[in-house]
Amino acid sequence: MAAPLIPALDPIAGKLRRKQLELAALEARLAECELELLTFRTALLEFQLRYEKAVGPLYAELDRIEAEIAELRAARNPGDRRAAGRARAARAKADQSGRAADESHQQKNCGKFRPGEELKKLYRELAKRFHPDLAGGERERIRFEKLMSAANAAYAEEDEGRLRQLLEEAGGAAEAVDGPAPDGVAAALARVEQKIARLTERLEAIAIEMAELRGSPLNQLKRQVEEAGSRGLDLIQEMAGFLRREIGRALIRKSKVAAGNGEQGSGPSPGCGYG
Repeated sequence: MAAPLIPALDPIAGKLRRKQLELAALEARLAECELELLTFRTALLEFQLRYEKAVGPLYAELDRIEAEIAELRAARNPGDRRAAGRARAARAKADQSGRAADESHQQKNCGKFRPGEELKKLYRELAKRFHPDLAGGERERIRFEKLMSAANAAYAEEDEGRLRQLLEEAGGAAEAVDGPAPDGVAAALARVEQKIARLTERLEAIAIEMAELRGSPLNQLKRQVEEAGSRGLDLIQEMAGFLRREIGRALIRKSKVAAGNGEQGSGPSPGCGYG
């Protein structure tokens, strides 16, 4: 009896299958990393808004008073160019602080960002299926970018219903990569390899951004506030109290300058950074 014929394995088809498995693993990893980045960034922005709402108006008030003091001194010494320069610089700083405080005030109040597991699950599914770097062409990329932009906003707002709606509306629009494309195995392999390259590049970019966010002055301040909170201290309110005391001192200096006293120098104004 003749031995049955065994078809020879296509090496390109075998490579395609291996690359498809690699791509599937990268998709899951990318979805998790995008979720981690968005969660970290949103929590940081929430903290920044909370901080700015608490101390921004106080910084603006202190800078305004310091500018008025500098302008009083400049007015009393019209020929002093250095005094005039200090007055202009102080006024510019006060204007900047005022604008920043107004912008923070206009932002809506938000509670502490605490995304639940269901919210994370929905976002992972969207990112895994509709990440722009998985798009098969430019038109699909544009559609995926709009979809993920809406998903990012819904996640930041902790809106599970909106994420579920986006997932349902998107349906099965993502390009399937489980089998050879109609134009051949080699072309399918090339497309999968291109997606792998794009996802790898995006993962590297996420790692860089995460490192920058973790090392930022804002995150360092956030960590200090959280560490103080673990000891029962409200560091932001302590900062606010310090600024109120500085405002009181500045008002005393201003009254002295207006009365013709205290002409020499002024106390240092605390910086408005995140350090």
